[in-house]
Amino acid sequence: MKKLALGMTMLAIGAVHAVAADLPVKAPIAPPPVFTWTGCYVGGSAGWIGGDGRYDLRPAGSYLNAPGGAAPPNAAGTGDFLTNVAALSHSYSPRDNGGLVGVQAGCNQQAGSFVFGVEGDWSWTSLRSTSDAAFAAFANVGNPAFTNAAHIEHVSTRLDWLSTFRGRAGWAWDRLYLYATGGLAVGDVRSDTAVTFGTFPASPVYNGAIHIGSGSSWQVGWTAGAGGEFAFSPQWSFKA
Repeated sequence: MKKLALGMTMLAIGAVHAVAADLPVKAPIAPPPVFTWTGCYVGGSAGWIGGDGRYDLRPAGSYLNAPGGAAPPNAAGTGDFLTNVAALSHSYSPRDNGGLVGVQAGCNQQAGSFVFGVEGDWSWTSLRSTSDAAFAAFANVGNPAFTNAAHIEHVSTRLDWLSTFRGRAGWAWDRLYLYATGGLAVGDVRSDTAVTFGTFPASPVYNGAIHIGSGSSWQVGWTAGAGGEFAFSPQWSFKA
């Protein structure tokens, strides 16, 4: 009885295999690849930049060195009074804008829907700012017997390049990545100043004097923002 049962089982299995051998064989369907933001990248960028600056222009250096406290100051302005220096000090707050073009690189790591990473960029900018102002002649504040000649002040600055080093973190929905970003910003700021005095016929100060200065420095600050990035192919994405 046990032998008969065993034989029937073997026959049934054989029958199933025999029928299956006559059916067409289909290749298994592979699931579509899952998109991931993990990896490193390089790219380019372009956009608009706006600036809101402040210039503080005031006499310094030899203007404050009155020889023996003598008055009045001489025609070149050396040895001027502190009160007169204050009268010749002015501030400007121009607003300008321009364009920027640059490159960037970074790396991302994805864990589930959470994506985080680092990014750095460098951009050339056309941001330029210029202020011009004219001032009439006025009595020397420290010694009213003398007159400060009329003058024109010219101040200009430019941001030659701007670079940021930031962290990024956010959430991804397949090929869409929404993120917050923040970090360090560094810019190369250059400035030029020219103060040109006219002439005054009687007891003048700064008569016909021309004072020119320039400076350049790296300014360091912080940056923060938010953005979105969309990958329209496995190797290419666009973000703002």
